[in-house]
Amino acid sequence: MYPRLDDVSLFQRYINDNKLEEKGIPLHELTPLEGLNKVMLGVDGTKIVDTITQAVREKERMAIYTYTTPYTVYEKVDEIRTMLRSLKNCTPVIVFNGIQYSPDPAEELSREKNMVPVEVAKLVGTDSSRVDKSNIRFLDIQKKAAARFVVEEDVEGQIIRILRHEFKNTIRAPYLAWAQLSSFRHGSNRHVSEVYGCLELLAFPGIDRVVTNINTANGTFDVVHKSRVLGSLRLSEEDLASLILLDSRSRVMKPVALKFSSLEDMCEKIVRYKGSTLGASYAQHLHDEVSRGVADMNRAPINNQKSAAFRNLSALASPVLTLTPPFCIPLHALYEIHGLIPLDVQVFLGFPLPSVLYYLISAGLLSPSLFAAVSQEAVVDDWPLVDSIKYRDVAETVLPLRVQTIYQLAWVLRRSLGSISWFRRYNVRQSRVNK
Repeated sequence: MYPRLDDVSLFQRYINDNKLEEKGIPLHELTPLEGLNKVMLGVDGTKIVDTITQAVREKERMAIYTYTTPYTVYEKVDEIRTMLRSLKNCTPVIVFNGIQYSPDPAEELSREKNMVPVEVAKLVGTDSSRVDKSNIRFLDIQKKAAARFVVEEDVEGQIIRILRHEFKNTIRAPYLAWAQLSSFRHGSNRHVSEVYGCLELLAFPGIDRVVTNINTANGTFDVVHKSRVLGSLRLSEEDLASLILLDSRSRVMKPVALKFSSLEDMCEKIVRYKGSTLGASYAQHLHDEVSRGVADMNRAPINNQKSAAFRNLSALASPVLTLTPPFCIPLHALYEIHGLIPLDVQVFLGFPLPSVLYYLISAGLLSPSLFAAVSQEAVVDDWPLVDSIKYRDVAETVLPLRVQTIYQLAWVLRRSLGSISWFRRYNVRQSRVNK
């Protein structure tokens, strides 16, 4: 359940230290959806991506320097498919993140950072049996290289298509998968009876417990109940939600760099601001600190923390899909959550895009290849993830056409191009397009 120590949040550590995770519950105790007599299991796509990422970091530590998708990715996807397929009287509803948070340029890996270090270059062509794996420097290189591996957008898209082929209820949320799963637990929009995924799901309304692990071999599952956490910390549900969002180490969130030794320390030291939640109070404290004026050397870090705090709290305002009109609504409006700091959702989550764009991106006529993707940081003109002639042809002809089509559509719909700057344009030689 728990990632490496460096990635463990204060909340995860608190759950572990206080033994709040119930283990070994028989699978037949999963709750069926009312009126259906079948378990509708909401599966968090973020959990799937995190599981795959962690597996690659452990098994293929130098994968960041390879040009092909690591084999471990396919291996873990197959394990997940097998696990979900073996669940009896259960229908998985797999939800992945849709439009991602706008990346922070300062945090993204630049081309320079992706350059192979001299120490790694020296290992190229060396028989693994001759490598001194007890060398501390070598192990340090491996550890740092492994920590930099992430599942990029095009590989995630391929994972989604593989799962969708077998599980028809596999979707992308408009924004956050956590928020969408929360909406599927609302009384007027109930579509799932259990939720399997990250602990961050406990921050969202409607989710009273999270299945953290499923062991089909033993026929058991592990779970964390929100009520037990609230009772242990003696917090309100709103306070707990805000603290979880601030403390998250997930890649879809932004690290706030909290200066607390534990979750209890966090609860004790945050001064509540005018009836706001503890998390919102901490964000407001950072805002006030920037407004008062601080030394130039401290201004940028504090301002970044403030931005990250407000950005993470805005997750509760994520647009979600509903089964009835209006079909898309902010999560806090669906649950009528009050007391949130007024947020301009578009600042943190981006501008809503026309629904037809989702078709063009995921299943349009212009996507004949599994590897075709436009909403990604780098692919074609950086380095090919799949080095084949077929992929290059798709990359050099189809991808520019898809992107150009989307730009033209946005222009027709009078959308500002700045609002969809997360699309990347690819320029190719005319001869390749004519081909």
